[in-house]
Amino acid sequence: MRTMNTEINRVLDAPDVRANLAARGIYVRTGTPEAFNTFLNSERKKWAQVVKASGATAE
Repeated sequence: MRTMNTEINRVLDAPDVRANLAARGIYVRTGTPEAFNTFLNSERKKWAQVVKASGATAE
């Protein structure tokens, strides 16, 4: 997993790849699997609070 992450980050950090993606409205944020997991957990917590405060329910 670490090798795949390193290679994906290497490709996504290439200036030509970033420029190509940016031209399509895609902005890349690279990092580690651990950092991504931390980000996902914080987003889940944040949006769970928003949904609870809104009173929205799944139907």
